[in-house]
Formats: sequence, C-alpha cells, structure tokens
Amino acid sequence: MYSRGPVQYQNPVTATLIAVRDSVARPNRPLPLDPADRLDGVNALVTGATGGLGVPLVERLASRGARVICSGRSSAASTVAAIEARGGEAEDRPVDLADLRSIDALVDSIDRELSLVVLCAGIVPAKSRPTAQGFEIAIGVNYLAHAYLVDRLRRAGMLRRGRLVVVASEAHRSTDSFDLPGLAVADDYSIGAAVKRYGYTKALLVTWAQEAARRFAPELAVHTICPGPVESKITREAPGWAQAMMGPVMKAFFSPGELAAEPVVYLAASRALEGRTGAYFHRWIDKQPSDLACDEAVAARLYDATYELLQKRSEA
Repeated sequence: MYSRGPVQYQNPVTATLIAVRDSVARPNRPLPLDPADRLDGVNALVTGATGGLGVPLVERLASRGARVICSGRSSAASTVAAIEARGGEAEDRPVDLADLRSIDALVDSIDRELSLVVLCAGIVPAKSRPTAQGFEIAIGVNYLAHAYLVDRLRRAGMLRRGRLVVVASEAHRSTDSFDLPGLAVADDYSIGAAVKRYGYTKALLVTWAQEAARRFAPELAVHTICPGPVESKITREAPGWAQAMMGPVMKAFFSPGELAAEPVVYLAASRALEGRTGAYFHRWIDKQPSDLACDEAVAARLYDATYELLQKRSEA
C-alpha cells in the first residue's frame, strides 16, 4: 500500500506546480566546490548518462579528472567523443536497466575497481508493462535495477570503497508505507497514476540508500540527492497533450541539466563530505529525507526483501 503520503506529489498537475514553486520561490545558494576537489585517478560509473541530467554530469565528472563509464539505454558515443576531445577519459557502455541480464553484461565488461558510482537513470512510463524478469517497469528500472547493479558490483569486488551517489526526488515524500510483496507484481496502471508510481519508486530508492549507507560504512559512503526539477525527456512517454503542456513549463521554469548537475557533482567530489555517509540533499540543501526513509526497521526489511526477490528472479 502506498497511498497515504502528501497528495501534492501524486498527480502531474500538482507535482508540476510544486516543481515550479521550488524553482522560483525557493532558490538555493550553491555550496563551495573548490578547484582542488578533484577526481583524478577515480574510476566512475554513471547510469542515465545519455539523459538531460546525465550528459552534463559525466562531462563535469570527467573535467575534474574522473575516468567515466557512461551507461544509458542508448549510446553515449557523442558524449564520450566530446569528453575525449577536451582531454578527458570516458567509455560508452550501454545498458538496458529493464533486463537484469544486461546489467550482468555491463558488470562483466568492467575491468577495474570503481570508487564512484552515480545512479542517475529514471523513467516515468505512460502505463505499466513488465521488464524482462517480470517486474513492473517503473519499479524495475528506477529501483530494483539500481539495487541489483550495486550488489553485482560489490560481489565482483568492483565497488568496495569510495562514494555512491543516488539521484532521487522530493516526490519520495508522497509515500509513507511499502507493499513488499508487491515488489514482485507487475500490476496495472495508466498515465493518471504514473507520477504517483514515480514517487513510490523514489521512496523505495531513498529508503534503500539509507540502509545501504549503514551497511556499506565506513568504506563506501552513500549519499542521496534530489537535483530539483530538471529540463529533460523524462516525460517522453506522456500523451501528446501532456507533452505540449509540460514542454513550455520545463523550458521556462525547470533547471537545465548543466545547472542541475552541479549539486550532484558536489556530492561526488567535495572533500567536505569525507567521513560522512547517509546524507540527503534537495539541490544544495542538506536535509532529512522522509520519516519512512529514516525508519531503520522499515529500511532493513525493504533491503532484505529486495535482494531475496532479485536473487530469485535473476536465477530463474
């Protein structure tokens, strides 16, 4: 069950109005990221690297010295070429997060230990459909795929220390309980419930990240961030009328990816966060996530149920 959280995040109109309000009425003051906050020698992996936030994010990580593996549903070849033209290092490794086998192939292709992973990919599907392993697509891609990727990397010895940055959303506050058996069910819904489902998947992700921060400490720090409303193609599956409405609003009020990427880079590179784990940022504001995400007992149950389910489906 997941219907009792703040209703303002549960339909497209009110969620959009909140995004506009946050952009206009609640400006953030950037935190200092020193030129010395470098990522030289850091091997990084970014999912969603071909999206509106992902492209400038990998470019900025590379400009600070990281060698970035760019993973997205489509090829990141043009972004990789642009990074290399500026003297940076990057690789194009496409992945389909709707198929655990594709994640396995991605992990098997990595030949070095990573010390930075940014989980940036996300979708808002127009309606329910199953992933290759039978998960509902939004839960499968936004949550389960990233939990599976991190587990596979850690089991392979490729993510033992460093930082894990999880890109989430303030929409996670629309949820105040989880249906753990429902993680395995590809239930039906239409475009009217898509935003509500998106918020639910982000609540799963934020809560999992809080538990991961506890379990991975002290070697691997885990931080979560809502970058605010980003001008992107995340609503590409919406009906034409909705895209016609959202397009001008995004262009006028949502942050371009170049701006929204900056606080994500801060979590990835800032020395001010050394020795800390479990932070949650809304853009530049360091704050607490929802009460649900902070409930350690709930988070532990979610974490264990998630990997029990993933083990069963990946072996099927």
